[in-house]
Amino acid sequence: MTQFSGGEIWMPGSDKPWGALGKGTAIGYRLIVTNPDDRRYGAEAKAADMKPLLSLLQQFEGIGYEFVRLERTYGG
Repeated sequence: MTQFSGGEIWMPGSDKPWGALGKGTAIGYRLIVTNPDDRRYGAEAKAADMKPLLSLLQQFEGIGYEFVRLERTYGG
């Protein structure tokens, strides 16, 4: 199961963070997951805060989807 700890995303079975979330002021976050059985099927979710996306990620993992990326989104 993917874990979140202070700005780092840890992949299952990994001893290193997947990636730092970068610096700056984020206006939101974007989560991407995929179905490992058929990579054509995936989902993307956006939110102003990270917490609801992490909850959603756990729900996706519960139905067999895999974490791909969680990133900050910036205004432009």
